[in-house]
Amino acid sequence: MKNEELQAIASQLKNPTGEKGIEMGNMMNETNINMTKHSIQNLNISQGNKILELGHGNAGHVEFLFEQAQNLKYYGLEMSELMFKEARQINRNFVSQKQAFFSIYDVNKIPF
Repeated sequence: MKNEELQAIASQLKNPTGEKGIEMGNMMNETNINMTKHSIQNLNISQGNKILELGHGNAGHVEFLFEQAQNLKYYGLEMSELMFKEARQINRNFVSQKQAFFSIYDVNKIPF
């Protein structure tokens, strides 16, 4: 691979944008889903917990998270506007039910 191709991939991994960003978000979710699910299971989530995630990507895993216990609140912070929009779309039912909240944030300031 050429240096510019590697830089383009690194840029999309850091801050996905455009059609390639959507592809990258889907690929990251698919390749990491087993690790993500294992991590979620090890959190020992219980009823009424509030969960904060930094850099949620497309948040394709959030439905699995909500299967762990009842009355959860999920707060996802993301630096990529595209991944923020994708996460809200993928999880629109949880967003409309006010169970999941997604925000764009400056990685130097966590708004909690």
